[in-house]
Amino acid sequence: MPPVIAAIAALVHVIGVGLAAGGWTAFLTATALSVGSSLVLGGITKLIKGSTNLSLQSDTANHSVTIKQAAGYRRFRYGKGDDGGTLTYAASSGANSEYFHMVVTYWAHQIKAIDAIIFDDYQLVLDGAGNEIGKYAGGFCFVEMKLGAPGEPAFPGLVADTAGLGAAAWTASCRQDGFASIHVKLKLDPSKFPNGVPQAVKVVARCKLVKDPRTGVTDYTDNLACCIRDYAIDPIFGMGFDEATEINDTTFIAAANLADENVPQLAGGTKHRYTCNGGSDTSKKPGDVLKGMLANEANGKSAWIAGQLNLWLGSYRAPELSFNDDDLRGAPQLTGRTSRSELYNAVRGIFVSPESGYQPTDFPSVVNPAYVADDSGFPGCANRSYWLTPIAYAVNDAVFNKGFAYVCTNAHVSGALTEPGAGANWAMVWVLCPELHWKDVEYAFVNNASECQRLAKMDLEYGRRMFTVMNPMKLKGYQVQPPETLQLTQQAMNWVNKTFEMRLSSLLMDGMYLGVNHTLKEVDSGIWSWSILDERLMGAFPSVVTADPSVVAAVTGLTLVSGSATVVTRGDGVKLSRIRVTWNQPIDQFVLAGGKIFVEFKKHADPNWIPGDEVDGAAQESYLSGVDDNVAYDVRVRCRNSAGVYGAYVSALNHTVSPVTSHITQGALTSSTIGNKNSTIVGGVNPLSAADVGASVTVSIAAFQLQFGFGRVSYNASSIAGLSYNTGYFIYCVDALLAGGAVTYLATTSFDVVVANVNNVYIGSVGTPASGGSGTGGGGEPGGCCCIDQWFSEHGVIEVAEVGDLFDCYVGDGEVEPRMLEQMGPPKFVPCVALVAENGAEWRGSSDTTVHPKDSEPCFAEHAHRSQMKTYLLQQDGSWKLEWSPIRVIPLGMRWVRQGYIGKSEFAAGVDWKKRMFTHNSVPPPDPK
Repeated sequence: MPPVIAAIAALVHVIGVGLAAGGWTAFLTATALSVGSSLVLGGITKLIKGSTNLSLQSDTANHSVTIKQAAGYRRFRYGKGDDGGTLTYAASSGANSEYFHMVVTYWAHQIKAIDAIIFDDYQLVLDGAGNEIGKYAGGFCFVEMKLGAPGEPAFPGLVADTAGLGAAAWTASCRQDGFASIHVKLKLDPSKFPNGVPQAVKVVARCKLVKDPRTGVTDYTDNLACCIRDYAIDPIFGMGFDEATEINDTTFIAAANLADENVPQLAGGTKHRYTCNGGSDTSKKPGDVLKGMLANEANGKSAWIAGQLNLWLGSYRAPELSFNDDDLRGAPQLTGRTSRSELYNAVRGIFVSPESGYQPTDFPSVVNPAYVADDSGFPGCANRSYWLTPIAYAVNDAVFNKGFAYVCTNAHVSGALTEPGAGANWAMVWVLCPELHWKDVEYAFVNNASECQRLAKMDLEYGRRMFTVMNPMKLKGYQVQPPETLQLTQQAMNWVNKTFEMRLSSLLMDGMYLGVNHTLKEVDSGIWSWSILDERLMGAFPSVVTADPSVVAAVTGLTLVSGSATVVTRGDGVKLSRIRVTWNQPIDQFVLAGGKIFVEFKKHADPNWIPGDEVDGAAQESYLSGVDDNVAYDVRVRCRNSAGVYGAYVSALNHTVSPVTSHITQGALTSSTIGNKNSTIVGGVNPLSAADVGASVTVSIAAFQLQFGFGRVSYNASSIAGLSYNTGYFIYCVDALLAGGAVTYLATTSFDVVVANVNNVYIGSVGTPASGGSGTGGGGEPGGCCCIDQWFSEHGVIEVAEVGDLFDCYVGDGEVEPRMLEQMGPPKFVPCVALVAENGAEWRGSSDTTVHPKDSEPCFAEHAHRSQMKTYLLQQDGSWKLEWSPIRVIPLGMRWVRQGYIGKSEFAAGVDWKKRMFTHNSVPPPDPK
């Protein structure tokens, strides 16, 4: 009963007669109303009338990814849920810009806790310091969190890491006060992030802190009444009502107690009756958000009474007062009976389910088969809900089964043969009722299927109570206010103590008399009744397993075979031993389709691995040549998928090569097979060094081995004295029988001298120091180092390049000419980087290769990030195009390279022969390491 009843009681003697002068003013002051005012159920009608612009599916899609916005709407969330957030800051740091930083902001309020952080589909595993110790263990991912508490400092790690970025730095003043956010620091590596930076950096959190009017404590809760109260008083994204004067906490406390009641679940345990787990942003109308939180009219109602917001959550309120025809001022008007076109007998919809990764999910639909039967022309049936076995059914029992409603026409005990719509004899005992009329709903603030079904059942039952009546009442009717219930006995309607809910109460002056108009909606306790028998369990969510390109499968069954079955005979009759390496295909489609398998080997006693074959990802064998008889070898194999990510090695150790009979004659050697063309230095280390000894330079030659097709030859250490300063020399020896041992080493400044004699064996090259300079190492010729798998032409890769091969060289003025390779060093295992251009060209080579970017001085490859490099692209018409393209630098770790020299020209090389990059410039960089 409203607080104004006492004032009305004091004035009740004036009903039926006029009020004295001043009586109206006194009465209206006491009631806090004016003539024509209304108490409106559903509350703040201007805010919540009309259609809503909330869309669960679109809002969920927008919040499932991390978006980049210069200025976005403020987001908020009650209860528990996830969000992709907004990328509010991004920067790179580190000597080679190898670290990438992101600040992702989620909600414009303080939250209780972040329970999970998800990169796309992977949930991070963090230690207490914020380091990822799962998939990205080893320093590849670090996270800092801010919960939005007042006065929280800026991310300390981010402040320290970006201190050198000038105006782009994240400083101590970047506190984001009152915002929940995280800082993610990634160490970029293509094997860890093959698809680049994660597209979605989602968090799952217990969100907004809410004041409970029952205790005065502000903390995390998903109590629906407490969350609605908080939204009503929030001045930023809520309604901004004054908490002290405009909130009737008596009604909110009662609603909070009702929301906390435990309701049994079919799966066991209980759930709170009404929860709030959802959110929105400030682009939505407050009334729309409130309607979304209340879900439907049976679930909750608000009213603005005497300057205060009131709240009632869904429950049956027994009537305290009864009215009859004597209480009427005029004839009642039946203002509404739901039309057939608007009538529904089933409710289905979606909600955001934690079990489905917080994606919109269908909850089990709610159908009343008795209503379906009534709408199909079989009135008066009993609702038996869903078909059950074994159970006895009576005539006019209505059940729902396999998407249809059925009415029992012959009493029977259920069984497989009489299962409606499926059993062989079902038509003898059931009649089909096909008139299903669905109402589609979205429960944006509910995250469990059990509560969704309760809300849907309320909605369905509330909608089937079809009578709405307007009664012109005497002033006695003012004793009831929305949403209280009353009983009506009205002869014209043939109603006896029928229960109605107050929807609208309007105080007005009818002539010289004060009256009240009631707008009433038919209700009864069945609307809110619930049993676990009404509930259906959600189907199990299938585990979604997506291929992760950062995880590469390994081969199995690695086997080594050598001997007569694997030997190969050259054209000159020489037999060469080989090791046949076989394996089972990896169970990884990203390797089989577009991937590669790499084979490496070494002598069992040696520390360094030698590259073998690179074969297609679907291949299952490879042959290793150049191995020695009766020597033990180790072999290892690893896969690289189509995203460029390498997997783990699988090894087979200590395989001894079975011997074969072979011979070689000196006459088989020609000018085309001397020097580096038929041998390589074992271990890939140049044995040459040069030192200033006073009046001249001495070149020292350390002991080394040359690997020929027939085996290895060892050469003793020695030196060459009396050489000139600041000169490049080619070192060779004369060894007609390839016997090795103690030989005489010679130096020349012309490579033509080396190749002039068939008996000359080329060792390598060395640059001598200037007078008074420090010593130099072997292989000091200018030029850059390319990874051995890079293409220098349509048919050639660096690994097989030989002196005399033609390379495409840049000669200036936009021209490219083929020029001859003058030198090509042996393989070396060094730190490498990839230069990846926006137009698709990609080059890989040593990090200290000198490159010449556009509009800048020459620099090392590892320092060329964000510059532009000249690329060489094959067009569809067969022509070649030169263009500059921005690049990014990606560390590759240790790789095998070879160092080539073509005068002072840049030459083109790349991962794809159709898309190459000019990188090699003989001009030294201004800041050598």
